[in-house]
Amino acid sequence: VPNYATRTVTETKTINNTCVKERVGDEQFTDEDPGPFQWIEAAEAYGSVNWRGDVSWYTESCNPIGPLPMTSNRDKLFDYIDGLNASGGTAGHLGIAWGWYLIAPDWDVVWPAGSDPYPYDEPDSAKAMIIMTDGEFNQEYDTSNGDSFDQAETMCDAIKDQGIKVYTVAFQAPPSGQAILNYCASGDDFAFTPESSEELTEAYTKIAQSISDLRIRY
Repeated sequence: VPNYATRTVTETKTINNTCVKERVGDEQFTDEDPGPFQWIEAAEAYGSVNWRGDVSWYTESCNPIGPLPMTSNRDKLFDYIDGLNASGGTAGHLGIAWGWYLIAPDWDVVWPAGSDPYPYDEPDSAKAMIIMTDGEFNQEYDTSNGDSFDQAETMCDAIKDQGIKVYTVAFQAPPSGQAILNYCASGDDFAFTPESSEELTEAYTKIAQSISDLRIRY
């Protein structure tokens, strides 16, 4: 019978986490101030050691492109869109959450100067969101708060309770994708279901006019 020796192997690895996940804690469906870096969750990682003592690491891998802070610079917007890529399922509730955080006043601790959201009661201003998808809400990290569809419903209720007008565009989306966007919209006139590029352009033209009317009204 051969004799086997054991030894302890210690190795340290630094991980940069770019994964956007559900907010945890009591404020998971609110826009309360997250505190410095409290919106970043630790990435999953673990190591394994082979018989030679070599360590192999598994680290969670996510899209490196984060949310774009609010800007009126068209070139920045176009460059950002050009750099996006699609893969996997549709975690639509996360898109809704970060769309809200972009315009939530208490999240000004996260965004750079010049992208600070106005207060909800800022005179002569109105807040609006556009939610667009071509898929169904079928992907989530944390299921303890429900699936992507359920979390999106809860998030949209809270957003509209803040007086934010929500426009939705279900572009060639399946029935389930249309259903959740219809629920999130601020009304029938705020929900669009284009099936072609021409109808998509028409939908955004109507949204732009409606948002312009909102600003004049408020």
